[in-house]
Amino acid sequence: MAVRVTTTRFPADQEAQEAAGVPWGITVTPFSPTDELGNAPLYGAGGHLLPRCDNCWAYFNTLCELEQWAWSCALCGSLNALSAEAITRYSQPASSPEMSSSFIDLEMPA
Repeated sequence: MAVRVTTTRFPADQEAQEAAGVPWGITVTPFSPTDELGNAPLYGAGGHLLPRCDNCWAYFNTLCELEQWAWSCALCGSLNALSAEAITRYSQPASSPEMSSSFIDLEMPA
């Protein structure tokens, strides 16, 4: 699915959006064969290793801010701790497709 946003942070409420004075929007293209730049998706296993937000259950992705031991959710802004496995995984970004592309196809558990 191709997703393109106008900003990397979403306003907390309607008042914040209007006060920002910045156009805000998102385009979602389900089942797109390529992303908005024409790149095919990256593939990988280990979808079960993706961290999820403790607050809204969103998956970790390239729009999230990664800190040394935690990450901030791009959807709700919550700060989430990283497991020891995730810290090791994300210390080498090339080894995890979710760190190098917003358009990935991962095997997820049923």
